[in-house]
Amino acid sequence: MGSVESFSDGFSIPDERADYWARAAIVGRAWAAAVTRGEDATQLQATAAEVLAQIQPLEGFFAFPGPRLMHLVQQRLLSVDAAGFALAQRINGGLASGAYRHDTAMWEPGEEVDDSLSEYLPPALDGHREYRPYFEVLAVAAMDPAHAEQNRRELRRLRRDDDPFTYEVLHVNSFEDAILAVLANPDLQSIIIGDGFGFRSHHETSGLRDALARAIPFDPQSLDVREYGLKLAGIVKKLRPELDVYFPDRARAGAARGA
Repeated sequence: MGSVESFSDGFSIPDERADYWARAAIVGRAWAAAVTRGEDATQLQATAAEVLAQIQPLEGFFAFPGPRLMHLVQQRLLSVDAAGFALAQRINGGLASGAYRHDTAMWEPGEEVDDSLSEYLPPALDGHREYRPYFEVLAVAAMDPAHAEQNRRELRRLRRDDDPFTYEVLHVNSFEDAILAVLANPDLQSIIIGDGFGFRSHHETSGLRDALARAIPFDPQSLDVREYGLKLAGIVKKLRPELDVYFPDRARAGAARGA
């Protein structure tokens, strides 16, 4: 479980995550080739499952590839669809090149995989194209995952060619998941703290739990649910002072400014 343990190393999480996606792409390609040749690919499928299991605890803290594509990758693995697992290669290419920051097609399922060099070059080296700055917004609120994904797609459709920047919304529904996202995701620029979210993350991996113990130096039982928002804002500002914090509730926004 090396990837989650590296929370103790600060912002090494994006690099560790990229390494695991690269492994998933390599194993997926080998799996598909073995199936095409009519060879026994059982071990390659098992290796793909192991790598995906190492990736999944972290994916809830990044906007791309998002729940929709992650679900598809998992389904294609479970259905022993070696060709369909090529989606992992598309995701890896998007992460390696940063293409997901400007290409909306990267967020949609697709069967074709472009292995050209340009897919793996950062934008500065990929011709002379210029792209708008990209960042992610963390939304903390009680929301059904399907509804959250629908909102994200609607916001994507509202983009205009003259927008000065591009952003994606990352949704979490617990206090602890918000802290983990702040620790893991350097693309975050702002956080919107809503209502109704719980406290505890469903992640029980030791590396994540250790990170939370260091970041939350108080007894959660001593905190009233009505105080979650303000307490979360205070911790976020200590961990990442550069992040902008917003409250849809004006009264709590005023309380946060006065704190």
